[in-house]
Amino acid sequence: MLLRYLIFTSVLVLVSFLNWSMDLNWCINNQLAAKQDISQIILKELENVSVGSIPSSDRYLREIPYSLRAYLNGEGFTERMIKRIRKRHSFPSLSFTGNYAPRGCLPTDLKRRIHRNAGSPSKQVRSIKKFFDACNYYMAGISSGNYLPIFYSSLVYYDILKHPQVRLLRIKLPDGQIVRPIVAIQKGKKKRPLVIVKCGIMCNVADSSPLKIMMMHLFDEGPFNVMLLGSISGSDYQIDNRQFGIGGVFEGTQLFEVAKWAKSGVLGKYTSDVHIIGVSLGGHAALYASLFSSLNLDNDQQPYLSSVISFCPVVQLKDAIDFLYTKGSRTSVDLFNRKSWQSLYKIRGIIPSLGKLLPSEGALDPNRLINIIVRGSLDYYRRYSQSGNQLPSPFDKERIRTKRDFWKLNNFLSYSHLVTTPTLVVSAENDPVVRYYQNAKPLKNKHRGLTGTSLNVVSTWRGSHCGFSVTYGWKYISELVRAFVSSHSSKGVRNELKIKPRYIRFNLRNQRQLLELESEEEHSYNYWLVSPYRSVLDLYFVKWSPESAFNKDMNSCYIHSVTAKTDCFKGVKVDVPYSALPAGLVRRPRSHVEAQGLTRWLNTHVQVLDINGQILWKSKMEPAYLRVY
Repeated sequence: MLLRYLIFTSVLVLVSFLNWSMDLNWCINNQLAAKQDISQIILKELENVSVGSIPSSDRYLREIPYSLRAYLNGEGFTERMIKRIRKRHSFPSLSFTGNYAPRGCLPTDLKRRIHRNAGSPSKQVRSIKKFFDACNYYMAGISSGNYLPIFYSSLVYYDILKHPQVRLLRIKLPDGQIVRPIVAIQKGKKKRPLVIVKCGIMCNVADSSPLKIMMMHLFDEGPFNVMLLGSISGSDYQIDNRQFGIGGVFEGTQLFEVAKWAKSGVLGKYTSDVHIIGVSLGGHAALYASLFSSLNLDNDQQPYLSSVISFCPVVQLKDAIDFLYTKGSRTSVDLFNRKSWQSLYKIRGIIPSLGKLLPSEGALDPNRLINIIVRGSLDYYRRYSQSGNQLPSPFDKERIRTKRDFWKLNNFLSYSHLVTTPTLVVSAENDPVVRYYQNAKPLKNKHRGLTGTSLNVVSTWRGSHCGFSVTYGWKYISELVRAFVSSHSSKGVRNELKIKPRYIRFNLRNQRQLLELESEEEHSYNYWLVSPYRSVLDLYFVKWSPESAFNKDMNSCYIHSVTAKTDCFKGVKVDVPYSALPAGLVRRPRSHVEAQGLTRWLNTHVQVLDINGQILWKSKMEPAYLRVY
């Protein structure tokens, strides 16, 4: 009896101890998690400084006559069709991969070139250009030509605001401007570089495809905190500020103010460096922000910006606007006229002086549109200066009273030699919207003869208008952006963000027979796919036969394997448990948005290698290792 009592008592004590220890471990783990991840604290602090609610402008568009509204909305493109196409492009990191390349032409080789020459911006850009020239054959995306890359880029789908690490804010800057940034904060507690990305003409932050693409490159595939900004020519900005403006001087001033706010405000204590990326007209703004950062230093006599990238930028605003609205191809002229008129009609009830200039019916003349844009911009400057603000140096003593003054100050070519901030300009020679020969080429010619210049231009023979990611292969442009930003971050942070490659033995267990090759078959490529509904990661292997591909169509089956017909290949799926990756590296996603982000990260940072440590491309070897970097 005594023995039974002792056994029963011992069991009770043991169970109590186990429960207590589990509770203790749970508390410790939660405390460690809280210490390791402060992203939600940062997002909460940012929400606290956000001002007011976010209004909508759709009602002003509904008030105009139906015939005009139908034209502005673009009859013929149904929302159902666009949504159906967009579903195919939710995971662009695997859709736009391009062929695997030999050593020397891998995306990681591009990264090494950029980091190796970080001390000299001109050498860095020359190494990038040499890489593009030497490896052009292997940098195959899904599309080339003048217009298709623009179309495919516009279909990239990403429901950013459903991501748990993302917030849409409404911030009032010190100069009185109200902006609506989308802010994405990485998990963890260390200081990180903040990359501010600005989109092009008439765009709003939540519906810009270039911003979504950069969000994927920098946040999902990279280690950076990201802030996305719309244009001051977009209807969201005009509704919040009741004024209309356009041009690099004004947009660049706003970018510069946002950068100062980020370094000194709530984000300041979590930010190591600030970088800027601009696209199209946002690239014009980025160039001016680089100029302002070079000439207007902080209290420690340091520039506010560590680097700037300008994709397909406007350089000379007058020439670019004339070409965009009157002299370009019929397709682009019609598209941008429609988009711009739509944006103006959205705000006609917000800015009465502008509303009086808008026709209520009849033809919408592009020359009249340009005149409205300039008049609105002059009024923007007048109101900005009357509020006690002044433009940053070198424009602090300038007065913008006439059209001539406006066009003169927005010709960046006249001021580019003053830039000392590391600045990379990327432009395609076949750009049908912002002509290379009117914008980037004069800039390139000017700086080619300058010694020690910090501004350099990389020109590519294809890429269309800001369609580099789908033209040259998603991984290459992603690596270019991330490597350039990290190479110009502060040294301590740069070293901290580096992930040393780790090699993990890849155990296929009972799935080995799935990857057995026939005598003529080779491994072509592989990719990851993540679902929130599955407890494992999906790893797809694609096998192909060079002999049978040659008999069908060598060009479609080999050179452009990503877009080739499915009968050129055989695909198999392997289940990889989350535990196969290093502990704490990835966790099972809770939503489709998180799953898409993890898919992009895995396809960027986790490679399958054979027994010799080589990538499985044109290989008959069995998968043996995972390389995580």
